[in-house]
Amino acid sequence: MRSFHRGWFFFLLLLLPFVFTETPGVTAPNFIPLAEIKPGMKGECYTVFKGEKIESFPVEIVGVVEGSGAVRNFILVKFLGGSEGPCISAGMSGSPVFIENRLAGAVGYGFQNADPRYGLVTPIEDMLKLWDEPANLSREVYYFQSGGLAGFKGVVFGEENTGDLFLQARPVATPLLLSDPNPRAFRLLSSGLPGNLVPVASGSQARVKRKNGGERNFQPGSSFSVLLADGDYQVAALGTITWIEKRRFLGFGHPFLNRGIVEYGAGGAYIHDVIHSEMMAFKLGTAFPARARVTRDRGAGVAGELGTTPQMVKISTRVLDKETGREGEYSFQAIRDERILPGLALAGVLSFIDRTLDRIGPGTATVRFTVTGENLPPIERENIYYGEDIAVVAIYEIGRFLQLLAGNEFVPVKIDEITVGVEVTAERLRARLTRLDLPKKEFSPGEEFTATGVLLPFRGEEVKIPLEITIPEDFPPGEWIISAHGSSYKMTVGEEEEEAGEIPAMDAGDGLGDLEAVTSLEELVKKFLARPANSDLVMEAYPLYAPEDPGDDNGESSSGKKWTFPTGYYLLGEKQVTIKIVTEETMENKENEEETTGDSGTKSAPER
Repeated sequence: MRSFHRGWFFFLLLLLPFVFTETPGVTAPNFIPLAEIKPGMKGECYTVFKGEKIESFPVEIVGVVEGSGAVRNFILVKFLGGSEGPCISAGMSGSPVFIENRLAGAVGYGFQNADPRYGLVTPIEDMLKLWDEPANLSREVYYFQSGGLAGFKGVVFGEENTGDLFLQARPVATPLLLSDPNPRAFRLLSSGLPGNLVPVASGSQARVKRKNGGERNFQPGSSFSVLLADGDYQVAALGTITWIEKRRFLGFGHPFLNRGIVEYGAGGAYIHDVIHSEMMAFKLGTAFPARARVTRDRGAGVAGELGTTPQMVKISTRVLDKETGREGEYSFQAIRDERILPGLALAGVLSFIDRTLDRIGPGTATVRFTVTGENLPPIERENIYYGEDIAVVAIYEIGRFLQLLAGNEFVPVKIDEITVGVEVTAERLRARLTRLDLPKKEFSPGEEFTATGVLLPFRGEEVKIPLEITIPEDFPPGEWIISAHGSSYKMTVGEEEEEAGEIPAMDAGDGLGDLEAVTSLEELVKKFLARPANSDLVMEAYPLYAPEDPGDDNGESSSGKKWTFPTGYYLLGEKQVTIKIVTEETMENKENEEETTGDSGTKSAPER
């Protein structure tokens, strides 16, 4: 491996602040136009293989492919140096290629199941457009315009099957640096990320800073990180800077998340080494805190600004393990992208719970969370959860609520801060409703009575919960069903998923159908927060024969009524009894008869 030519390269860097007084064209003296690039030409590629030292290695132009996508052309290059020389590796995305001391473009793509010494370079003229106009890479077939490889007609992007006559190009894989490589947390995170990301554990920032004495400035060929989350939980993509101009930078040479106008953090990076593997070599590194921001993420690469950082969401979490007394307080910041934020928040909080508990298993958790931000009413929620994998079960409602905000159809939401408090006990505070007892079978409108819910806690003795009920004055005579059950909106996962340590799907059915009729964000939030908690015993009354006018969806009319009672347990089970609503006159006659015959009341069938 040859070191880069320090003389001309640093001379170039010194000139950068003074070269352009306007936005450069493709014929600017520091760029080589695509029209001048010919097969057989030699060049130098710049990247970091270890530490922060930029090194160069020779490349040869093999050909130019042309298609009809937004990025019309790509340059096929071969890395020189023989079988022991450099090859395409994850984290090399954006590495600049210079020909005759002029920038041609950035390494952006490699080939599936092919020689790793070959790659595609995204022309600099297309990358410069990132600052001005959109360019989304389509799934196109590109034919060799000049040069080429024997036996191949060109290159195809994406999954399109074109037989063996085309090289199948894919973006150079991007190392995704994780401060906690917890696979459970990554499952939550990965649902909103592309498949070309390679999750790897990141190194310690503090250790690197002591060794290196600080971060170096962004330079063409230097490693940099795109930060999705930073702090006690860090998620950062590793790439290479292609070009710097007037406090703006270009990198990657291919889309990262391909989201168009964005606001991601960007910071320096330290490369510990290049790890070789059978699939693809990858750079192992450490991401530094954000000191710039990415503002464009399109087909030709990413573009951003130096000296300004993005507005991010602060996520603070406190976890208490009541069994051991261990407590942890954590904080990190995440990007505001509403499609990714729920996964980032859940992954971070799950990581913190796992770190504090240091176990995977059953238990009960009390979770409190608040959310503040623009266009949001006050949001505070407390709930209790039980499950065989308590860490996974405990976080679901938070993520579902964030997803609900992100998908709301009323107003954009800019979340500023999320706070989460989690208290976990190994005690299984779960109970099943085994019986519902009523003092009698017939009631009159307006009558007050006390029902009894009989609960059987996990491996415990029966507990009787008094339920104070008042029959609404507008209930008409007739037969009615009294139903008692736990909350119908339980945020949980199936036993099979829990046993396998699987993460619940974000779109799983969770009793949110009643929110579809809302007409404002305020109403959406109000309904979500007003739903019964998992520890509530819910009693509902509704006619045995449905009336023609069912009333509103809360049943707060003559068609039904709902009461809730706290129990202190994660409640399961349902019981029903049938009662009769009668007039006061009928009730008086019945009471006279009962003086001689007696009445044993009514009970639901006991649980077997």
